[in-house]
Amino acid sequence: MSTTNAISSTSSMQDLAARITKRFDSDGDGRLSSDEFAGFLTGLMGGLGPAGGAVKTASAPQRAPVDPMPGFDSGKLADTTHKTVKYEVARVLQFYPHTPAGLQAALPELQALFPTVSITGSKGDKLDFGDYTSNGERIGAVDVIFAAGEGGRAWAWMPVE
Repeated sequence: MSTTNAISSTSSMQDLAARITKRFDSDGDGRLSSDEFAGFLTGLMGGLGPAGGAVKTASAPQRAPVDPMPGFDSGKLADTTHKTVKYEVARVLQFYPHTPAGLQAALPELQALFPTVSITGSKGDKLDFGDYTSNGERIGAVDVIFAAGEGGRAWAWMPVE
């Protein structure tokens, strides 16, 4: 391994460690407690488990929702057996800031649920599910950030198509 490759590899590992810390540091102290690290390992090992290699999201007790979710029923949001696309997406987004940057940060977790989903829109505020269908209906594009042009006021579910 050349010196350049070793430096690049170290830098990549440091970047990965910083992203993991930011993602699972629920109390915001810049360090992972044993409980926070256990949450990371649980998600990692769950993603490698025998259930077909699916990536699992961290459970709600390990991270706190950012804001209330206007336009979403709190009972349906809390009920993990309620499996509509709207609520599957909301269960992920609730842990991220309602901004285009927050949506970008949530994208890998959303793609674990809906592999073809992408971010679109001139403000980076829409999710495009492409040809994905749920209960026989095409989901298409959905505006998910209310007032994105003003920095984002809340998560939303406003189908565009």
